[in-house]
Parts: sequence; structure tokens; C-alpha cells
Amino acid sequence: MLTNSIIIGIICAVIGTEVAFTMDVSIAGSIATTIGIALIIAVIATPKTGYIATYCRQRHLRRHYRETMMLCHIYTHMDTPIAHVENGIGTIHEHLNWRPDYTHQAASQLKKQGLLYVTNGHYVLTDKGIAQVKEII
Repeated sequence: MLTNSIIIGIICAVIGTEVAFTMDVSIAGSIATTIGIALIIAVIATPKTGYIATYCRQRHLRRHYRETMMLCHIYTHMDTPIAHVENGIGTIHEHLNWRPDYTHQAASQLKKQGLLYVTNGHYVLTDKGIAQVKEII
């Protein structure tokens, strides 16, 4: 880690000096600006804690949560007298308090994974979907 810091500092100093000579400006200011740019890049692009990694991780967690909630909802109302209403293609978004397009995206992903299918206008879990819900619960 310390070696990486030294190498980055040297690279920033060389680039800053070259920029200073090219633009005929202060060497110290140019080096400081170069180090500032390197810092901004590090904050944005760090693999584990940078803004990009955090955004991607949160996006993945939101999708996973959405799919898990939909599976649990379908499982809860499966084999009940009101399953056709609670798990209906046109009504499930109302029971989950989601936008219809948001619900459709989750259902599409779950279908691709082989966790649910549509029959008689409502969602039903496959054996694989039931097993996943039981694992969650």
C-alpha cells in the first residue's frame, strides 16, 4: 500500500511538472492539481468503496430484494382462495405497492431464472421457486 502511494505520488509529480512546463504555470500548483485529480479518480473508481462500486452493489441489492419480496408474496398467497387476485398479473403490483413496470421487470427476471411461471392469468412458483422461498424463510 505504501509502495503504491509512493508510485502514484511520483507519477503525479512527473505529470504535474510536465503540465507546468507545457502551460508555463506554477510547478507546485500543477502538481497539487494533478494529485487532486488522482484523488477524485480514486474516490470514484475504487473497486470496493468507490462511488461506482457502491452504486453497482446497491443496484444489485435492490434487484435481489425486489425478487425476494415478489417470491415471498406469491408463496404466501399460493394455494389460497384469493391467489388469483393477490398473484394476478394485472393486480399483484397493487398488493406490493409497486409500479406495474417495476413488477413486470421482477417477474421477467424470475421467469428467466425458472422460479415462477404464469398460468390462468396469475403467477405460480415452480418447485425451484418454492425451494428458494423456504430457504429464505
